[in-house]
Amino acid sequence: MLSRIARKFVPLGRGLARRMPGLANSSLGRAAKAAVRELVYPSTQTAWRRSLPSSPSPSPSPSPQVEVVPEPPVKKRKPRDPDEVAGLTSEFIGLASDRTCDIVLCCAFAGRHRLLARVIAESLASEASVRWVLTGSTEEDVQFIRTMAERDSRVTGFTCPNRPLGRKWQTCVRKAVEVFDYDLCCIVGSDDILSAKLLDTIAHRHAIASEAVGEGEHMPSIYCALEWIVWNVGTKSNHSPNIVRCSYRLQSAFQPLGAGRFYTRRFLDSCGGTIFDSTLDRLLDDRGFQRIIDQGASVEYFSIEDGPLISVKGDWGQMNAFDAFLEADTLVLDEFSFAGQALLRESLSSATFRFLAKQDRMSPQFNFSKIPTGTEPDESTPAS
Repeated sequence: MLSRIARKFVPLGRGLARRMPGLANSSLGRAAKAAVRELVYPSTQTAWRRSLPSSPSPSPSPSPQVEVVPEPPVKKRKPRDPDEVAGLTSEFIGLASDRTCDIVLCCAFAGRHRLLARVIAESLASEASVRWVLTGSTEEDVQFIRTMAERDSRVTGFTCPNRPLGRKWQTCVRKAVEVFDYDLCCIVGSDDILSAKLLDTIAHRHAIASEAVGEGEHMPSIYCALEWIVWNVGTKSNHSPNIVRCSYRLQSAFQPLGAGRFYTRRFLDSCGGTIFDSTLDRLLDDRGFQRIIDQGASVEYFSIEDGPLISVKGDWGQMNAFDAFLEADTLVLDEFSFAGQALLRESLSSATFRFLAKQDRMSPQFNFSKIPTGTEPDESTPAS
């Protein structure tokens, strides 16, 4: 529309330019002509500029080219079965030629040598034929194993790294079942005393079950405990009594006690002797019993009247201290000091009973600040 209006004024502008040449040539006149000319006939340059796209933001100067050397492909390792590392061991120390027994007892330990020596001595008082396989980790442990093997040919052992703890236990069990001709394989902690009476009871019970006609489906695959005795010898706890009868609440008893599990040879053969997860440091006992459940195998429980299993608690480092037992809502604890004294006196060897019942709690037998080697005299034996 402006263009049409401008065209109408072009003749008028030309007439004025002829009549007033000074005005037409002035700066005002030249500007007016340029404006009219731009409206009527846009210049090519202006039109071309209007058609250009907006200028992009300046791009950064290209960085110098760096030659990228491709890294060699990483060869993926095949995932390793954690149970394969159960073969990492030293040679057996003091392995005797007589390797036939009713029960082979397995213990993975570190320190607590005085207490473990008493655990071993109590089991050797049994009428059942027993053998021990100890798995330690330190030079002091090696010296302890050697000392115990020299004292009694029924004890042998080797060393293995202490972590993961599941691997240490699995190594102990695997080597025990490979070396010994056994009927039962028992798991024992270094602070768990299995009474001689209990070993006699289980060996006798299993012998009867093995002689049953056909060895049928009711043949137990494991003998284990839902109740045991806790004997506190620590000086740092203010709790009394020192002896309690402990059991799992029925609604929470999904696993029996880890210590004192007697696995039968037939069951261990069926699972290749693998009852511990070699990658774990805690909850080590779950795998073995889960395999019992998966097989639908038979389980037989024993009571403390069959023979007590004593968990000794003190001031040393342990996974479950005495105070933890008192606070656990999955356990039932009963005062057992008086009734327990009579039961333990009847079930334990006299040396073991004196060892636990000694009144002087500061005696060296429960002082683990220094690691003994097992060569010290047994303080539970009265002086002659």
